[in-house]
Amino acid sequence: MNTREGSSGLKWLNVAGLGIAFAISGNFSGWNFGLGLGGWGGMVAASVVMACFYLCLSQCVAELGAAHPQAQGMDSYAGYGLGRAGSYFAGMSVAIAVGFAAGAGCNFIEAYCTAVLGAGGLPLKLVLVAVLVAVQLRGAREAVTLTAAGGLFSVIVLLLFCAAMLPHFSVAGLYSQRQGAATVFPHGAYGVIECIPYALFMFFGVEQAANAVGDMHQPGRNLPKALLAAVGVILALGSAVLVLATGGGGIARVALADGNPLYVAMGGPGLANLGWLGTAVGAGSIVSLVSTVFSMTYSGSRQLYSLAQSGLLPARLARTNGRGAPVNALYVVGAFALAGMAIDANTVLVCFIFSVSVCNVLVLVSFMRLRRMQPDLPRPYRAIGGTRTAATALALSLVVLLACAGLQPAALAYVALAYASCGLHYLTLTRTRSARVAGTE
Repeated sequence: MNTREGSSGLKWLNVAGLGIAFAISGNFSGWNFGLGLGGWGGMVAASVVMACFYLCLSQCVAELGAAHPQAQGMDSYAGYGLGRAGSYFAGMSVAIAVGFAAGAGCNFIEAYCTAVLGAGGLPLKLVLVAVLVAVQLRGAREAVTLTAAGGLFSVIVLLLFCAAMLPHFSVAGLYSQRQGAATVFPHGAYGVIECIPYALFMFFGVEQAANAVGDMHQPGRNLPKALLAAVGVILALGSAVLVLATGGGGIARVALADGNPLYVAMGGPGLANLGWLGTAVGAGSIVSLVSTVFSMTYSGSRQLYSLAQSGLLPARLARTNGRGAPVNALYVVGAFALAGMAIDANTVLVCFIFSVSVCNVLVLVSFMRLRRMQPDLPRPYRAIGGTRTAATALALSLVVLLACAGLQPAALAYVALAYASCGLHYLTLTRTRSARVAGTE
């Protein structure tokens, strides 16, 4: 992609909209798992910490994007400072995590379908994955447009939900019971730490808007503005949902919702799903989550395709059909999604956040290394706080990794095994490449 300096380039509002669209689905499902661990207060505190993290990360990504408008994704940002190894591990982290998360997304969709439409089960999820892959095999190349449209629809659904729940809000619904006493921090500081992965999920995807930097008008000025606006909107919407869903539906009910917390909140005492409003929000949630899973499938397949084109994965993953769709990469992501459906959604969510955080760590280390090794690199935008901002974000990323490890130690042992396998593959690839180079000299 080439940066457009004319008026035809994407404006900051366009890119902010993409960031909101990428992240908005975290408000529909998944976040409520944190309520049972740290209570409402724990989720609020964790959300504030993760908002700070994303503000810092967005500053670093804005600088990298403005300096490298040809970047294709977070793996590119990691590669600029850490070379092929950084690009490989960042790309694999995103591709595998997004593929499995698409499976968790299918579980969330099935939960809403069962509650709202009375139809669900494994057949629905299998059909959903098959249809998503089939649509993209027919050349669904305008994922940005579809994502933006789905994001706008999701915002409307969330605003409708908040308007419906506002009259039913009760402060009492925010309190958990702990040893006979009502509290918003039932497990203290430790509960806040346990909530961090679920709070991060509410923001995840905002930074992906930087992938559109190549089509931006004056990215040095507009990219940081777009990312800041996206984080602010997501924080405002997420806070409203967290307050109104919990206070209106009651923390005990919402915390136990299995993938459909908004609909469960609207079914609290005296609400009875609020008639047509409940049906509208439930149906809107289904459409929004389908859009998100579509975007995840697209993103994961294109990530594998990009790595294959770079020679970091087998060339067969770069094969496309007549419509330009990466056929084999889509099949692999579909297989990941099927595997993700077979695993508890809470487990997949934590492992997903862990893998994405590994990518974030690599990007932040790349940022700091570039600042040290290439101080004279033209930077149309420089992150506020520079390396101190990156160090803060890096420290918070490590907290996220530790929180995930504490929540799902057994599952993350398999994730560690996957990383070890990737490392072995990369070493084999590097040795083979070195041998070929030596043979040609």
